[in-house]
Amino acid sequence: MKTMNLYARTLTGLTGVLVFFGGWLALSWHSENLFFPPLRTLLTDAYGYWRSTDGLRDIASTLTNLGWGLLAGSLSGAVAGMLIGQLRWLDRALTPLIEFVRSIPQVALVPFAISLFGIGDAMKVFIIALSAFWPILLNVSDGCRNLPRQWLDTATVFRLTRRQRQLQVIFPALLPRAMMGLHIALPLALIIAVTSEMIGADRGIGSIILNAQYTYEIPRMWSGVLVLGMIGCLLNVALTMLERALQRWIPSP
Repeated sequence: MKTMNLYARTLTGLTGVLVFFGGWLALSWHSENLFFPPLRTLLTDAYGYWRSTDGLRDIASTLTNLGWGLLAGSLSGAVAGMLIGQLRWLDRALTPLIEFVRSIPQVALVPFAISLFGIGDAMKVFIIALSAFWPILLNVSDGCRNLPRQWLDTATVFRLTRRQRQLQVIFPALLPRAMMGLHIALPLALIIAVTSEMIGADRGIGSIILNAQYTYEIPRMWSGVLVLGMIGCLLNVALTMLERALQRWIPSP
């Protein structure tokens, strides 16, 4: 039954995608608008460039920075969230500062990151990590505050050490909240990764999109947007599969 429901959801999702691109293809078939070329032209450009050595290099550059930034932001956000969620004095002391800093758009901090690291991969990884940090921190800290009391009481009854309590009770219980934070952080991090590549970078999908716009290579620009959409979808599918694989580590309430 679950398999049939999964197939039904997948088929419904694919139907929506096919209808969208089918409509786009039909409406743009005879388009002579410079800024909205036919979809077949975009697909031809995407097939020609993004599978070439240069195209694959740009994709690899974006994914590498995205991966390192997500890893750094997720780990630091999870650790900070566990500390803030379990130490009430730290929560009270840092909450006003957290609310202030997280309200600043990460894009506005790009000049600050450039002044620290210069224009390069370090700057991109830093700003990507910062964008992923806040969703993880907020979800994990909130999960810590709302842990079922019976789990903590059970850990006390079995006289678990602090380390055992963290690894065997708290960490598994926080996995759903951490994954929820990752689902929020992933698209934000991808947006910041592309934005950072548009500022003084000579490689990456964002750089290609911006340069194509400057030189009026509109099919290349739109094909870059399509590639970003595909990457976002694939990463979300991979994250969902990872979440399902981790289900066995999550204790039942």
